Amino acid sequence: MIVWPSALLDVYLPAILLFATVSYLTAALTSLVGNSSGSAAIDPHTLEDCLYGWFTVSIWLLIVSAALSKAVAVRIEGDSSRNELRAAKSILAGTCDAVVEFDAELRLAQPSPKLADLLMLSPPALRG
Repeated sequence: MIVWPSALLDVYLPAILLFATVSYLTAALTSLVGNSSGSAAIDPHTLEDCLYGWFTVSIWLLIVSAALSKAVAVRIEGDSSRNELRAAKSILAGTCDAVVEFDAELRLAQPSPKLADLLMLSPPALRG
């Protein structure tokens, strides 16, 4: 999965939207000028197509921007949570005699030699 930094999203997506806007407005103005024979006939279908195209590109860019921003936020939050867990484990390991982690069924998630020593048991006796 590609995760773009938020700064890139803030620069590239508005630039693409601006480019799409200029492109569609240029096409719309070209349709207003008329054909090369000099007639000033306005083709409403061309103008309508340009406006629909611009609207579609704008909506898609907003959707992509929101999705990418959410992906970046989720990844940053996940990294932050992992760092906090690592810091908490480090503090507990330094201040406590034994640290254990339980799984969803309240069994030891990993062997704890320090707990086994504290309880004067052999480490295999403390499995799950």
